[in-house]
Amino acid sequence: MVEKKLKGFGAPQLRAILIASLVLLFALGGGLFWFMREQLVDLASKVRDVNIEAATTDTNAIRLKGLQKTLDDEKVAVTRAKNIVADSEAYRYQEKLINDLTRYAKKAGVTIVSINFNPTIDSGADTIPGLKKISMTVSLGDGVTYKSIMQFIRYIEFNLTKMQIKGISLSNTSPGTGSLQLSVPSLEIEVYAR
Repeated sequence: MVEKKLKGFGAPQLRAILIASLVLLFALGGGLFWFMREQLVDLASKVRDVNIEAATTDTNAIRLKGLQKTLDDEKVAVTRAKNIVADSEAYRYQEKLINDLTRYAKKAGVTIVSINFNPTIDSGADTIPGLKKISMTVSLGDGVTYKSIMQFIRYIEFNLTKMQIKGISLSNTSPGTGSLQLSVPSLEIEVYAR
């Protein structure tokens, strides 16, 4: 029966069919190879990107852990840094400053006659952005000893309430006597607040 079906085909026709089949098989194989190659290149590119991202994430995580450890180790310094600037919204800064100055004056043995707050100056080129400068003038009673005024200034300058002396006016009220008595009509103090 096979012989009957093949009778219509001779060797040249079968050879042509065989060659056409082989060409078609090679074309399909080449196309399939090319398609799979493109898929592998795309997959390799995605894997490389994921590896780079994972390495970056690992590096960032290690860096963050190091920074967290540094912050934990320097917790006292972080807390002190937060207290360097008065926070005008967290508490009434004027009341806090008056209380602090009164406490320092009492410890130093001086009397505060008046505390006048000057208008608030917005932060400019000479300050840190986002901060405002608060200026005040403090007047002390007469007959202040040099040692007392120096102790008062020391308390102001080394406090955590963020005050600093900007200027001071002194005059000697006891010329020619053995002890130096001073008059402090004005003591200019600046404070930075958020």
